[in-house]
Amino acid sequence: LNTVEMLKMASQVLGLGPDDALHVAESLYLKGILSYPRTETDRYPENFDLEETVRCMASPSLPWAQFAQQLATSGLTAPREDGHDVGDHPPITPVKSATSSQCGSEAGWALYEEVCRHFLATVSPDATVREAELQLQLGD
Repeated sequence: LNTVEMLKMASQVLGLGPDDALHVAESLYLKGILSYPRTETDRYPENFDLEETVRCMASPSLPWAQFAQQLATSGLTAPREDGHDVGDHPPITPVKSATSSQCGSEAGWALYEEVCRHFLATVSPDATVREAELQLQLGD
């Protein structure tokens, strides 16, 4: 998750404008909750401790804790290799488990939640989709 993609997500999912989203992300960074939010990198460096970050997300107080625990137990899926590491900072990720009150605001918690869910998705198996076709005939 790089800065541009985080800002898009914050706008589309949370309804936050770019200035507000970046202000909230920087506030979470200063509290040690998120990594540095100004980065063009969207690929994890080889030395990034994915397992430890997932264990952090398995804290029982978090809404996605059970999913994170399952990932930690069953093993992580390797993140995609098609991103870019421009060498500035690692992708935007959660740094520690946090509560809503630690995030400081409703917007802070919402952004933290989206960053955490995005991170967990990057180390999860790909989703599968089932399609079905249904034909209805109404009346006689």
